[in-house]
Amino acid sequence: MNPNSSRFGKFMRVLFDDAGCISGANISTYLLEKSRLALQQPGETNFHIFYQLLAGLDDGALAKLHLGRDSASFHYLTRAG
Repeated sequence: MNPNSSRFGKFMRVLFDDAGCISGANISTYLLEKSRLALQQPGETNFHIFYQLLAGLDDGALAKLHLGRDSASFHYLTRAG
């Protein structure tokens, strides 16, 4: 995860005591574009890490995961418009 990416946001919570003094704080990082994990816009290309797995794993590892090397055989990777 790259927390500096524009796909991530930060939520800062500041806690105050009864006197109005800061008593604590926390920062949460969250994904802004959850839809990009599973969906693509028409005409958008998919640069998913799955391509790297298919290209980089040796034949034994692919067989153990029940995967083939041809990315065109996976629906998720062929949905670009």
